[in-house]
Amino acid sequence: MPAQIARISRQLPALARHMATIGDVTDLPAFVALQREMDQLLVEAVTRLHDEIGYSWTEVGQVLGVSRQAARQRFADKAGLSADRRAETA
Repeated sequence: MPAQIARISRQLPALARHMATIGDVTDLPAFVALQREMDQLLVEAVTRLHDEIGYSWTEVGQVLGVSRQAARQRFADKAGLSADRRAETA
């Protein structure tokens, strides 16, 4: 999986440069949609790592370079966890 992510990471800047070279503003909504999709995939990945595999918010935060609280605030609500469940897993 890391190889796939690295390949996509290399391709995205080239795509952005291509769009800037062409100068077609109508491509911007596609980039916004891509960003939203990537954000949702990140939420799903973090949710699975936390809820199903058992990583703590501290571990997630450390990897992302944020505090435990920041990681929980960013991802717990988006994952649809109830307030009671968030309190249990904090």
